[in-house]
Amino acid sequence: MRKINPKASSSSPKKGFAPPKKTFSKAKPATEKKELPEWVRAKKGLKGDGAEKGYPAKKREEPLRPPTAKTPEDRKDGAPERGSYSTKKAEGRSTGGSKGEGYSTKKKSKDAKKVQEPVVVPEPEIEIPVEVPTFAELGLSEPLIKAISEMGFESPTPIQARAIPVLLQGGDLIGQAQTGTGKTAAFALPILEMLNRSRLATQALILVPTRELAIQVAGGIWDLAKHTGLKVVPVYGGQPIDRQFRALRAGAHIVVGTPGRVLDHLRRGSLSLKEVIHCTLDEADEMLALGFAEDMESILGELPEQRQVACFSATMPPRIVDLTKRFLNNPTRVSI
Repeated sequence: MRKINPKASSSSPKKGFAPPKKTFSKAKPATEKKELPEWVRAKKGLKGDGAEKGYPAKKREEPLRPPTAKTPEDRKDGAPERGSYSTKKAEGRSTGGSKGEGYSTKKKSKDAKKVQEPVVVPEPEIEIPVEVPTFAELGLSEPLIKAISEMGFESPTPIQARAIPVLLQGGDLIGQAQTGTGKTAAFALPILEMLNRSRLATQALILVPTRELAIQVAGGIWDLAKHTGLKVVPVYGGQPIDRQFRALRAGAHIVVGTPGRVLDHLRRGSLSLKEVIHCTLDEADEMLALGFAEDMESILGELPEQRQVACFSATMPPRIVDLTKRFLNNPTRVSI
């Protein structure tokens, strides 16, 4: 029988034999700090042997200084050299650069105050006082002066001072003025001065664009005419026409109305323009804008040949200019 060597290696241990145990030695506790690799020390900027082997330590950054810069320590007298970096910096200039010597490369601060030029204050103009005529100097009678005084008016407005003398002389007028300048008194006072008080017939016609303005103008004329005995009747749409029939039959020296209602009374025969000597178009551009152009032309065509026409308007559109050329005779223009 062949003997088996127990020391021979086998792929698998046989029964009855245990594999040899491996022994491990315990690690000794580290007593010294392990040194970092040279490349890590060089990257962190640590000084050591690594710097001598091609890994320089990190150097401290120093402020850049132009090659021509000189400090006071470099000079014997201690004063900065003329044209050096120190003097140019003090003067707010930079040396070298693409912009050339003598130009600053710094941006201006937003808070920098602009140099203000001295403001020349013009001398105040001397206003020459213009003598404003009184209502009595315009040629108005005593009853009208008394009514004006009771209403609190002391002196005429510019449109009144220029329009009243023209209308008192019997000439036609084109007055261009805005609302609120006193146009109502500008044409009402000459009308009240020229009418025949003893003749109870319609002698003046005033056309306005709206019923509100018709009531307002009629009320203003009535206040001015309260010492004259002249009668004023407003006619407009939105009011029972029977009431207007009775007022017109009772007699009215002055009729104030909208073009549509005035034309309606003319067609009905309740209003006659045969004795009218004065006609005023108040707010003519507004009547044109409301579509009363044809009605105005029809009413003006019914007036006698011998009459006075005044046209007041804030603007002068071409249709109004054409109307004044057709129905006004050599008018005087007054613009305020």
